[in-house]
Amino acid sequence: MQQNFKVLGLIIFGVVLPSLMFFSAYFGMEELVAPPNINSLQEIAASSARWTNDQYTLFSSMYLENVNYTVVRNKQGVKFSVMKIGFAVSSVGIALLILGFDRRQGAEGQFHGVSLKLESFGALVFVVGSLVAAYAGIVANEYQTSQTPNYFSDADYISKRHIFQIMDSCAKNGKLGVDCVRVGVTQLEGG
Repeated sequence: MQQNFKVLGLIIFGVVLPSLMFFSAYFGMEELVAPPNINSLQEIAASSARWTNDQYTLFSSMYLENVNYTVVRNKQGVKFSVMKIGFAVSSVGIALLILGFDRRQGAEGQFHGVSLKLESFGALVFVVGSLVAAYAGIVANEYQTSQTPNYFSDADYISKRHIFQIMDSCAKNGKLGVDCVRVGVTQLEGG
């Protein structure tokens, strides 16, 4: 009976949980967001010959914000994947700890033995996996915006507040990206 629990523990902690965590980490990495499509940016740049300096400022700021948002989102995805890998390694360490306990038959009857090599290696693997998962969890994931580029013109300079109002309205509509830049430029053109 005790041997069955040991085999069940090895299957769960040594095969099932690590496999689930590794697959989850792999598919989590596949969901990373690609950078903005360069063709869409080239289309916008082609129509930029008639832009004012304020429109260039808006385009630059919105493009930078979109890139920053994508970087932060991808960084968060990588952190989750690294944490899952750490949990999988810890699970293998638990499986090795379970494997280190053994029931042996001696001259005086049954007794329980411990393989110190296997137990210490299992504890080391568990600690390493825990450190990987903990480190991934405590790494700072701060969002920092870029400064508004300083383009000078005789016309009124677009305020940073106006740029963020346009971006907030785009974010609320779920169109943070190239479409948001088009909307913002259209608002600046007065159309």
